[in-house]
Amino acid sequence: MHLAEWQDCQIDQGCTYNLHAFNGLTGDLHLSYQCFRSGRRRWSGEIPTALATVRCTVNNPNGWEGGPGRLDRGSDCHADGSEIYALGRAVSTMYTSRP
Repeated sequence: MHLAEWQDCQIDQGCTYNLHAFNGLTGDLHLSYQCFRSGRRRWSGEIPTALATVRCTVNNPNGWEGGPGRLDRGSDCHADGSEIYALGRAVSTMYTSRP
């Protein structure tokens, strides 16, 4: 799972991102900071169980994306370990190639 941050959240100020997946997975997955590219910080993590469909939401120290209603993302992926990419909170689509 790759995420392009949805708000300015600087790693050197203690920012972290976590992914909460649905579909029977429990707990939150910590996303690791990767780099700063194209005006956004990039984060990634591995979903430990291969799922045919992924539904998730993301948070940082400022709260869940989308506020009280949260922004849930959904994507069909392949059991072969597909890469999944998500942009900022305004774009709820997830992609299987870098957008």
